[in-house]
Amino acid sequence: MLAPLLALLAGCASVPPGPSPGPAPAHRHERIEPWPGAVLHQVWLDLTAAGWRLQVTAHESRGQTLPEMPAATVAAVAINASFFDREFTPRGHTVSDGLPWPKVLVPQTSPLLACDRVQHCRIVFEPDAAAPPADGHTVVAGTPWLVRGGLARGRDDDKRCESLCARTHPRTAVGLDATGRRLLIVLAEGRRDGVPGVTLAQLAEFMRGQGVHDAINLDGGGSSALLIDGHSAMARPANEPAQRRVANGLLWRHEGRP
Repeated sequence: MLAPLLALLAGCASVPPGPSPGPAPAHRHERIEPWPGAVLHQVWLDLTAAGWRLQVTAHESRGQTLPEMPAATVAAVAINASFFDREFTPRGHTVSDGLPWPKVLVPQTSPLLACDRVQHCRIVFEPDAAAPPADGHTVVAGTPWLVRGGLARGRDDDKRCESLCARTHPRTAVGLDATGRRLLIVLAEGRRDGVPGVTLAQLAEFMRGQGVHDAINLDGGGSSALLIDGHSAMARPANEPAQRRVANGLLWRHEGRP
């Protein structure tokens, strides 16, 4: 009995080890259907990945569709970002590569995602009305809050903004995990047969369940758009098949790309 066992062990020891795992990806996109009627796209970004940068499209690109913005077409990931008015003035403090946008709307009531030059990012729920954070190199704002300190907004919160919050719509949102090292982007498809969209409470609870500690809502509805390597990755609303012109986009780009 001993000889066969020794032979078996020797054979196992001679099996060459498998390939060692490579580095974690800088981003990962998934299309999921977490409950009936919900179609979500989630993109995790590793903010510590070497050579990768989060950016807001330049002021000069405002008023174009996301696929028309040159920087968005060469980004690995691009989404729509700010709420805006008819002149494509964004809601809340907005900073592109360290340059604050010259005009913004209601910054004091627009929570924001702010990242410094070395990509330390945080959600600021009560921004200064006068100016964006002093160290803000990439800043984009939205409304309202979704997750704060690990607590998700609920249905009672949504009742305070019935049309925007409690009704189902396509959505765009961003959130950070507790370490601030990973950013989760979530977009919800909607306004088509069988896929109405999601409420903000539903979106917030989903993001909290994915490990998000702080999150804010960005512009949604017909503005919601997602490009992966320059190609549209989500279905459009049935009532608005063409891409909508927007104020700006939030991009995930490698410094080696043009």
